[in-house]
Formats: sequence, C-alpha cells, structure tokens
Amino acid sequence: MYADPDERANPVSAAAILSVYQTAAAVTIRANRERFRFRPNYRRGTNGTIRFCDRRGSAAARAVIVSYTGRPRVAATTASGEPLPCPP
Repeated sequence: MYADPDERANPVSAAAILSVYQTAAAVTIRANRERFRFRPNYRRGTNGTIRFCDRRGSAAARAVIVSYTGRPRVAATTASGEPLPCPP
C-alpha cells in the first residue's frame, strides 16, 4: 500500500510506501484488478474483487468485494451462488 497524492500510479519514493504484507505460504490471493485506488471527497475509485484461498479450498474461500465508493463487503460465493474458485 502506498500514498499517491499526484495520481502517478506508482510510489515515487520509499517514503510513499505505507505498508507491505507477506502472506503465509498456504494462502493465495487473487484480484481482478492490478491496483485499487481510493480517493477522498466522494470521487469515484476502483471497484473489484479480491479472493482469498487456503488449503481448505473453495468451501472456506472468501472474497472482499470493493465498490466504486470504497465500501467493502465479504462474500463466500460467486454472484451466481457457486463456490469461489480456488487454485488446486
């Protein structure tokens, strides 16, 4: 996660980096966006889905779905009610 006040789409210095997180080896994280942009003052940001899977497979998978306004929600299935796909 990094600060991007000039909207250049990349950190301009190490000071701009706010947080770095390394996942556990048994967890996979997939997103349908390369980056998510959150903007102040009710400006439209990026919507998308981030899917989290672990060794338990699709039955325990969860997705964080982020709206254009930045509001997240959690889902345990796809929009059609199917289990979330997880890599083998």
